[in-house]
Amino acid sequence: MIIKSTKNEQGIIQHEDADSNVTECAAVIGGLSWPTDKSPAYFCVFGQRLKGGRKRQKNKKAKIEFIAEHQGESLSLKQLFLKMTDFTKRFYCETYYTVTGDLYEGYAETFEDYFENKKLDLYPALDDAPFSDNFLFGVQLIDLWREQGTINIPEDTILYRQLREISSDDLGNDPELIFYAINALRFVVGTYLVNNFQPSSYIKKDKPTSFMAA
Repeated sequence: MIIKSTKNEQGIIQHEDADSNVTECAAVIGGLSWPTDKSPAYFCVFGQRLKGGRKRQKNKKAKIEFIAEHQGESLSLKQLFLKMTDFTKRFYCETYYTVTGDLYEGYAETFEDYFENKKLDLYPALDDAPFSDNFLFGVQLIDLWREQGTINIPEDTILYRQLREISSDDLGNDPELIFYAINALRFVVGTYLVNNFQPSSYIKKDKPTSFMAA
């Protein structure tokens, strides 16, 4: 369990656990699904572990590791924002990628207004997720990266359960609302992709028939 996070001058994020073990990460980011009348608020945090400690090569990066997730249990936006702030401090997750326009513009503006006058040393920020209008591509990219071992998702997570449940038959029925955890994860992997954190081979596949967890 991570109890402390810091960022050094090189921008490397260091996570310390209760036993004083330290791991180093690059690009710790979150993905956020806003609440809807069909689904709760949900966000997840991932980090790209750095390999090799002091002997690591410059900017050498390991696979993308799951850090934490949270599913909202109430209608309170304040509770959502407070939990995001907690994750930001605990894991040094400074930015959550999501949709800030269209139906969710009000949420994004409320988020900005809430934090505008807060005197916090570190608080979360929002940014527009790449490929946010293409759920299918996001699921395909998640599927590819899991096959390649690029991303790690523990079995005891909401994300893992939803990845076991989703199939191609679900893709025409508002999947971003039903599979809200996958929706948040696709914002994360899309962000890693456009920031050149992708595997060596690129995605080339037709509409999938299932996305069963290994």
